[in-house]
Amino acid sequence: MTVVLMPVLTSLPAGFDAIRAEAREDGHNHMERLAIDWASGANRFDAVGEALLAAFVGGELAGVGGLTIDPAGSTALRMRRFYVRPRFRRHGVGRCLAEALMAKARDVTNVLVLNAATELATRFWEAQGFVAEHRDGHTHVLRLTTGRSPGFDEASGLCPETRQEALPPGPPAKGEALGGVPRGRASWWGLGATPRLFLSSERSPRVMDNPDGL
Repeated sequence: MTVVLMPVLTSLPAGFDAIRAEAREDGHNHMERLAIDWASGANRFDAVGEALLAAFVGGELAGVGGLTIDPAGSTALRMRRFYVRPRFRRHGVGRCLAEALMAKARDVTNVLVLNAATELATRFWEAQGFVAEHRDGHTHVLRLTTGRSPGFDEASGLCPETRQEALPPGPPAKGEALGGVPRGRASWWGLGATPRLFLSSERSPRVMDNPDGL
């Protein structure tokens, strides 16, 4: 399964209405809050160190994940607004989103926090190295080490156990938006003007790839 990770910069990605509806049916309201905050300008993930990523599979939006300054007022960053659509789970989509953002976070902090609201979310994040810490509105913390991310190759942009694929035929024309992001704007993680492609491992993931409730 090929996963395309794209930073969201100017508008929510194509297909967001579908993921918003599925999250609501799944019992979660964080995609609704993401849409409301984006529309009002309350949160555009555009402060220093922040980011919002969209993951596409076969041109279809498969999941989203974000990184913001921790609202508790610390120097930490907080993983937020993670959701992988049910039919795309167990294929490494959430893991690729998480590891790309963890690599990004190393630029500005050595502490990441999050709120894991379900048992599945807890299992997912603990598999990524987070440990339980219930305080200041979060449930888990990850203290980042200096140097390269153990699970994300920042030079190539590859997730672990993946290989880079060529772009599919017929890429968008210059300036045409892909997933709500104009080409040429995706640069903070070395993408330049071209989306980075990943091919997830065929091996079974360590846990159910379902970082819901965040």
